[in-house]
Amino acid sequence: MKTVMPRTVDPKITEQFLVGVSDVLDASVWWHEGDLRACVTVRDPDHISSRELQRECLENLGLHQTPREITMVQARGVPGYSSSSSLSRVSISARSSTSLRVA
Repeated sequence: MKTVMPRTVDPKITEQFLVGVSDVLDASVWWHEGDLRACVTVRDPDHISSRELQRECLENLGLHQTPREITMVQARGVPGYSSSSSLSRVSISARSSTSLRVA
């Protein structure tokens, strides 16, 4: 059964919010099988967790704009990398995360 995204849900709103969170470098949010999902690139995953990001979304955007699952990806510096460089010069490593089940 294919689930249609409700009109009141806008992944771009959640993306913009997540990018504004300290330590978040990039965020991608999409609708998948009835839920919002997100992938977030962070400077240091030890400073913020997927649960903390979900809580921030829930408190600031509401339940319908909160991703059910957030995958955390750590940005790693490449020699010669500076904060003004594009993300194409950053190597990425995936980090497993637990997700907060939002009912």
